[in-house]
Amino acid sequence: MVAAPNTNGSVIEQPPNGAFAGPQAISGVGAGGYSMVMSMADAADSLPAWGTRPALRDQMLREFWPTEPMFASSLYSTVSRYSSFGWTLTGPPLTTAAVQRILHTSEAGAGWIPFVNKVLIDLYTQDNGAFIEVVRSGDSPSSPPLGLNHLDSGRCVRTGQAQTPVIYYDLYGKGHLLKWYQVIPLNEFPSPIEGAYGMQYCALTRCMRAAQIMREIGIYKREKVSGRFTKAIHLVSGMPTRMITEAVTQHQNAADSAGQLRYLLPVIIGTLDPTAHVTHAQIDMASLPDNFDEETAMHWYVVNLANAFGTDFQDFAPMPGKGIGSGTETQTAHLKSRSKGAALFMRTIEHVFNFQGVMPSTITFAFGEQDLAEEHDKVVVKKERALWLQIMVLSGIITTEVARQIAADSGDIDPRYIEMMREHDATGEVQITASVPPPPDAPVAPGKPGPDEPPSPAGAGGAPPNSNAKNGPPTVATKRPAVTT
Repeated sequence: MVAAPNTNGSVIEQPPNGAFAGPQAISGVGAGGYSMVMSMADAADSLPAWGTRPALRDQMLREFWPTEPMFASSLYSTVSRYSSFGWTLTGPPLTTAAVQRILHTSEAGAGWIPFVNKVLIDLYTQDNGAFIEVVRSGDSPSSPPLGLNHLDSGRCVRTGQAQTPVIYYDLYGKGHLLKWYQVIPLNEFPSPIEGAYGMQYCALTRCMRAAQIMREIGIYKREKVSGRFTKAIHLVSGMPTRMITEAVTQHQNAADSAGQLRYLLPVIIGTLDPTAHVTHAQIDMASLPDNFDEETAMHWYVVNLANAFGTDFQDFAPMPGKGIGSGTETQTAHLKSRSKGAALFMRTIEHVFNFQGVMPSTITFAFGEQDLAEEHDKVVVKKERALWLQIMVLSGIITTEVARQIAADSGDIDPRYIEMMREHDATGEVQITASVPPPPDAPVAPGKPGPDEPPSPAGAGGAPPNSNAKNGPPTVATKRPAVTT
């Protein structure tokens, strides 16, 4: 059954006052093959192959990752870093302030960070991906958005239909058919299989086998410390088995009475016949592989985690060995990693917000604090280009008008500033990014013509006054502080 959205415009069903929605609130309820209610002894030990039973596999992935501490810690490190990225909104003051309030009241008022945290956890641990609900004032793509909510990936079914891409099942099992302007399906590494309908190979899937091995090693070590499991079989001659069994049972009962839950003293048995010849042989039931080196295994596991999340080794652990690594090596690793996982997340969110009807046409959303080192590198490039243009102007190869045109074409200055200086954009070309739309064609107030020559040296008159002081750049609202109008 497909139901209509709630009166507040959201498909997320709220439990009635004083009542709990039931066990399906955690386990999830889908349709047909997407039923999530099940019982298992140990998640991920018999994980279905990718694409065979996707709903069951995702549920098992959810049950698995909290049991593997290294992956869970790496997930927290990545999610907390990405959710704390700052962002900017560029546009008219009143519209910008309204959109800022919408983003800061995401997730039914909980805020931006809880909203992004939930989206990222699903994105990195579910092959079904993550889903964002866009609550609008009306059932139309032109209706302004009122809020953004995370949708539980376990309750979302991909339909493969462009107009209605998702069916969401609420706490009570009612299905809600969501239109393309009401939901945003997200994936970071989508499958090329046409019938997968946009499902992905999540970060947990990409490192699942390594995570299972490290989890089993951790369980082995925990049980070895606890001392309460069968580590080996002992073959003893010269003594009846009944005598050994009774001695072990009595020893364990005595340990329970003494509160010894983790470690037991050895069992000591005295023979009835002092002349009896007792022999012993041991068969190990569980042990680590030969020549196992825990430090080496952990190193390569962290490498696997870093590759799965698209980040750097040093984001999860310090470099091994006394030589932590040269400054050049560390910088190179950082430069390589910042263009993978973090950049993919930011570009994905910028694209869907700016080009899929979330932001008004006059507003541009962009992450503004993604990487200070990257911003520094961009400034260095602009500085070098400005010095090169200065040399070209001073040598008489080009004029200052041409230099400003080159700077505008390179993205170093806003092309509208050329119009403010009563000059004409000769090329009509600008540089824009793939995830940020071009600036609106807003009129600018003309000022004085730009100088034909570079400013005079200090003490020799100085540059002409700037008559465009009142014509500042477009209004920018940042994540911190709030917009002032």
